[in-house]
Amino acid sequence: MASSFKIVDYPAVGASYQSPSLPANAQRTVNLYPEAVANGLVDVALHTFPGLKNRLTGSTGEFDRGCYLFKESLYQVAGGQLYQVTSDFVRVAIGAVGGSGQVSIADNGHTMVIVTGGDGEYTYDGTTFTSTTLGLNPSNVEYLNARFLYDDDDGRVGVTNVGAVNEASGNFFEPESSSDVLVRTYIFNQFVYLFGSRTIEPWQPVASGSPPYQRMNGAIIENVGLASRTAITNTEQSVYFISDKGDAQQLSGFSPKQISTVAINNAWRKYTISDAIVQTLDILALNFVIFSFPTNGKTWGYVEQYNLWFELEHGTNAGRWKGNTIVEAYGTTLAADYATGNMYELDPDTYTDNGETTLRERIFAPLAGEKFGKPRQRFRMTEFGVSIETGVGNATEINPVLMVSFALDGAQSFSNERFIPVGQEGQYKTDVRTSSNKVFSDLTVRLRYTEPTKFSLFSSYIKLKEGTRK
Repeated sequence: MASSFKIVDYPAVGASYQSPSLPANAQRTVNLYPEAVANGLVDVALHTFPGLKNRLTGSTGEFDRGCYLFKESLYQVAGGQLYQVTSDFVRVAIGAVGGSGQVSIADNGHTMVIVTGGDGEYTYDGTTFTSTTLGLNPSNVEYLNARFLYDDDDGRVGVTNVGAVNEASGNFFEPESSSDVLVRTYIFNQFVYLFGSRTIEPWQPVASGSPPYQRMNGAIIENVGLASRTAITNTEQSVYFISDKGDAQQLSGFSPKQISTVAINNAWRKYTISDAIVQTLDILALNFVIFSFPTNGKTWGYVEQYNLWFELEHGTNAGRWKGNTIVEAYGTTLAADYATGNMYELDPDTYTDNGETTLRERIFAPLAGEKFGKPRQRFRMTEFGVSIETGVGNATEINPVLMVSFALDGAQSFSNERFIPVGQEGQYKTDVRTSSNKVFSDLTVRLRYTEPTKFSLFSSYIKLKEGTRK
């Protein structure tokens, strides 16, 4: 690089990746999701993750324990009650449900079954709600080929007769390849996976037998287990789960693959995984996998199509993202609040969470002489500019601004923020840039945006020259 000032591309878009050593990489992508742009301005852009639009207001005692779609109606266990949530988002109480933890729900088209892991078992057919005994304090229920499968508290999987809801006496199976503890069964693509704490045993239905399932000996997966009952989900393509080691795994067929990065694994090893919740979200033509850690108040998102990670937070102080159970119902995607009983629509055109300010943040990868083949060289920067969608202000949000700050110490601390206007509606040619006379050997840029308007990030640049001393 010559001694005169040059404009240099500074990659603005990327996934969350914070190294244990921040100077190596301190990237964060918060409340922004990536989109691969075919033949566009850039290869990848970042956009605001859908906001939370209130559809139902609850109370603190109605904390979410699970939602389920049955006979085209939405049902929710909230606090100590089963409710029907009507299409105009009114709760109708059905009956009391014991316990306070996440429930497990399945149905056979006629009867919905709810189990709590020792705090009660219930059935509901759309008219009659019954507290009953279905198995041995089952913690999980699945349904396959006209039979319910219950994870009983004796470590076995109890199976019903065809068309029944209660376990049939003596009709059970259990993990055989190892003395592993059964965490839960999971059904995917007509196979029954027995997820243990250290192994995964696939079973398949057979024409006869008691029970009518057979272990698939050549497909047993060793040295990978499941962290908790709620730490698993699937898209149409794959199963996703948090392993017993605390990393994120993708299971396609019978071959698991770690998808979490080294940086994510290092972050997650500090989390409590015993109550982790993993769910999927199909919106904006993308498959999102949402990994939540309630004890730690942390939520991460993964985009299946791109293998890229981001983070979700609530408010401006890194609060826990409000979504607990995510469900498709009434032509929309809904998220139930983990604490308040509220229910929200995930809406790409809403830029707040239930009316509260949402912080969108992007911390760039570091820029240093190492990027130019000149380790530890000093540079002088005079200007920073960013390519975003401009002209997003409106009559309600006048003169929106982007906040920009810089770190010159390996992302250990950032400067005071500069406020750069991004333009009112129609001001699409607004230049988003700032003068900055700084000398650095390590530069990290942080962007923050809190305005309740659209925000999309494409690229950035800096004007600099090398060889300048402090």
